[in-house]
Amino acid sequence: MGRGGFANAAYLALARLAGRLLAARAGVRTVFVRRSLAAGEIDFGRSDIDFGLLLEPPAPGEVDRLVALLRTYRRLRCFRPVIGECLVYTQDEYRTYYLLDPYRASIDRRAAIRLYGPDVPRIRVPVPPAAAIRRQVHWFDRYLMNALHRRNRRNMRKFLLESWNAHAVAAERLREPYVTRRETEAAWRASEGGRLFEGRMDPLRAFAVICELAGRTHRRFRKPLDRLREPRIFRARPPLGVRERTFVLIPTPDTPLPRQARRADAFVGTPEVLDLFVRYAEPFLYPAVEPVLGDLGAEPPPWRAYAWACLRRAAGPKLREPGFAGSPVEGVLAGMELVRRSLPSLRRKEPPPAGPPPGIAGSPGLEEYYRDHYPRLLAEAREASEELLELLGVSVPGQR
Repeated sequence: MGRGGFANAAYLALARLAGRLLAARAGVRTVFVRRSLAAGEIDFGRSDIDFGLLLEPPAPGEVDRLVALLRTYRRLRCFRPVIGECLVYTQDEYRTYYLLDPYRASIDRRAAIRLYGPDVPRIRVPVPPAAAIRRQVHWFDRYLMNALHRRNRRNMRKFLLESWNAHAVAAERLREPYVTRRETEAAWRASEGGRLFEGRMDPLRAFAVICELAGRTHRRFRKPLDRLREPRIFRARPPLGVRERTFVLIPTPDTPLPRQARRADAFVGTPEVLDLFVRYAEPFLYPAVEPVLGDLGAEPPPWRAYAWACLRRAAGPKLREPGFAGSPVEGVLAGMELVRRSLPSLRRKEPPPAGPPPGIAGSPGLEEYYRDHYPRLLAEAREASEELLELLGVSVPGQR
């Protein structure tokens, strides 16, 4: 067994031990692993184990069971970085996953490894270009710059391959993404040559190519923007942010990065990158960046873009991210407030009006959130989701 095979076997053994503890909690139906371990691409000592859970249908005592599950998972997280994030679904919500993120769901359909319980639903659905574009620009929100600041060649290589994979799906060269980065690199080498992968990965060159790939996608799906003559640097407050962020727009992918790009809060990319990010990932950002992006000829997002963004925020797994995955409690609460504010306009099929970001007074602790806020939020989110699905004229794949 080679080094890679040994690493995957060792991590899978750890996953089975941790999964057994999770499966023993009341209300847990299925435990499975996702991402690097599922794809067989563990980097020993650097990768973590990302779990997914399916819960039994809601029943009396659901909140108590969820809090007990949270405590178990937080104890497992003491072994970080081995134990990563965990996404928690009901059976019906997992089917909704194929609608809200068909790009990642396509990969999980082929790669997720069931550890305990019945298998997850595996539904073959098309991956529309919009879903691939959202995944392509996802990496610009902190991930890329964090890796670039640290000159992390491993992560920059990963983000480069992920970006090409998503671009190829958006451009309809692929029907669905490759499961592994090995397959992605082989396909890229075959179609465009492999010079970029020879020798040591240059993080700055990788960043430029990632921006260039986004430019190709932009040319295919969006109208051309006016060209910048020099970098534009400005401050703007994201829709759920408590502080302003620094936005650094560079004229071309090869433009040397100004010193402001080194700030920890910087969003860095070409105008085309930001236009794609606003249109496909975070339309609520548009009012904050409109003075610059609109000046370059970018069109505002349509109401449907806001409706999809609200649908993603009202998903049950999103409400269960605090303590299990990356979202803080205040981010989830503010996200649901944004959904509430937006629904009246979306009912008229109009973009929501610009307004100040939702403010949340105080931040409850994790157990307080699940006991005092989560039941009400979940009921509200399910009602909002049904309404949004009807407004968008879409249905959940495979739902009985």
